[in-house]
Amino acid sequence: MTDFQPNLAKTFDAMQESMEKMWDMWLTNFNNLAWTQSQLEDMARKQLDQNKSARDNALKMVEEMSQQARKNQEQFWKMAEGMFGDTFEQMMSVNKSLVGDLPSRMEEMAKKAGWNVYPLFKVDKAV
Repeated sequence: MTDFQPNLAKTFDAMQESMEKMWDMWLTNFNNLAWTQSQLEDMARKQLDQNKSARDNALKMVEEMSQQARKNQEQFWKMAEGMFGDTFEQMMSVNKSLVGDLPSRMEEMAKKAGWNVYPLFKVDKAV
């Protein structure tokens, strides 16, 4: 029995050493897993921060575009009102100068021709 006492001791020592190395490997693997998970969480946070920043920038850009579109629309309407107002005033001025004295000219010509025109050529003066 004494012959395998040293071999048995060596076997137990080897088993104990292998168990210690196994626990060290497990600890190293768990540390690696924790480090990997930490890196993934950091990347996810950075991605979420970038997404939030991009969303905020897009919202800000849309607000600025909306404000600019409103300003452009207001300027367009002011320009259109001015243009239509000026055009209408010009039309009225031309109408007054062309048609304003037409009824009196027609009456004058009809009288010279000797026609009784009052019921036939009743034209009100233009505004």
